[in-house]
Amino acid sequence: IESFLKAMCEGKDADSLFNYVTTGANLKPLEGRLRFLALERLEAAGAGPYKVTVTFSAQDAATGFRVTQVWKLAVTEENQKFFVGSVE
Repeated sequence: IESFLKAMCEGKDADSLFNYVTTGANLKPLEGRLRFLALERLEAAGAGPYKVTVTFSAQDAATGFRVTQVWKLAVTEENQKFFVGSVE
């Protein structure tokens, strides 16, 4: 999940998310607008697909301002790997 968050914040195109998202997911990275700093908290619920709430810190690439983000992810497990299907 941490690698997904970094790719989502710092990735330049949809290909940068290829290893982290489910087939058919329509997610686009933030094109480097945020720089991922640290995963602060992760909470998962359900038996699959999972509802995962992540809290992480990031830095605005343009201003340097640090922000805390809370995202809700729909996560599935396949072959002992986790993939993100959507972000709220």
